[in-house]
Amino acid sequence: MINLTDDDKKYLWTKLEYLKKKKAVEAKNEIYTLLNGDKSEFSEEEFIKILNSLEFTFRKKLKDFDKPMNTEGFKSIQSKLPESWIGVKYSSLKK
Repeated sequence: MINLTDDDKKYLWTKLEYLKKKKAVEAKNEIYTLLNGDKSEFSEEEFIKILNSLEFTFRKKLKDFDKPMNTEGFKSIQSKLPESWIGVKYSSLKK
């Protein structure tokens, strides 16, 4: 289980992709419920679902441990990343 504080959840909510955030608010979907609910313990699968909803450039920064952003929220999230999370997928790129 991965523990996220309310500050972690608020920080992640601000980093969601615009269209995903808009859809989440309109539909009150799982991402909305996870980040805006009272829950503080998340399964690895739930956390990865949240991470995959984040903006592309932010996901890329999270996986770059050589140049971390110097904010408490970023450092907190980066320290909780599951090893199984790929981060940015490049499979749709054409040669």
